[in-house]
Amino acid sequence: MINIFKQSGETKTVSVDFSTVLAAGETITGGSVTVTGTEIVTGNTPSPTVVNAGSVSLSGDIVSFRVENGADTVAYKITVNTGATNLLNKHEEDIILIVNDDLSILYTVDELKRSLSITDTSKDILLFDLIQAATDYMEKATSRAFVFKTYVEDFQPEEKVKTVVLSHFPVSSVSSVVVDGTTVDAVTGTLDNYIVGNEGSVERVDGGMFPKRPYKSTITYKAGFDYVPEDVRNSVRKIVTGEYVKRQKQGISSEQIGSYRVSFRDLDADQGVMVADTISRYKKRVF
Repeated sequence: MINIFKQSGETKTVSVDFSTVLAAGETITGGSVTVTGTEIVTGNTPSPTVVNAGSVSLSGDIVSFRVENGADTVAYKITVNTGATNLLNKHEEDIILIVNDDLSILYTVDELKRSLSITDTSKDILLFDLIQAATDYMEKATSRAFVFKTYVEDFQPEEKVKTVVLSHFPVSSVSSVVVDGTTVDAVTGTLDNYIVGNEGSVERVDGGMFPKRPYKSTITYKAGFDYVPEDVRNSVRKIVTGEYVKRQKQGISSEQIGSYRVSFRDLDADQGVMVADTISRYKKRVF
């Protein structure tokens, strides 16, 4: 069973390959494929639907479609049915779609299973927990998040300042700057009130300042990578693989885990150097 994780406002393209279940000479008939989605807990058809019906396509033995919408923290079952093939058989594949707006994983369960040559679903929960823990580790080590989404960040500096530095970057856009309860527009007429620097700094250029505590400034912005850098993803894979192999040797195979501390001593020398170099490259800048 395939597991897909996404945020509610995110759209993903999914492909299901039926070649391994088709008999010799068996083909899927165009126009017979159906893709449906239901909420796992209630069994209801979601509204709006999580499957874009107009996106369903067939290429050889592969059915592709887009998943979108979905409610935060809700799990859905998506059923892909080939309809009658030329041999009058029907084949079906179920996909679990989990929507979580706070989801921030830098590697997927399916990718990890392929890397570890795992073909069943018995370890999916364990692998997801390990990936989440390794993701948390990378984000704490670099003092930043990598997944593209909207962030809301509060600032209460010890002294008045003209510039604050956003925690998450690269920054795509700033939608709101609120200083002590008052919204500071980006532009009033031809006058800029603040500017956003390439490195994620927000500078007031209207003569004002960001106040010191106890007063608060709140900035809402979009940041992160559309596609997480491959060296970051590879570091997560190496951390998780090392932890998974160690747990298998110790006979621990099924229970869930919480957060865990990663030591580079758990990796071989080359892996430890690679992960350390990646952290160094992406570590939050200090101005």
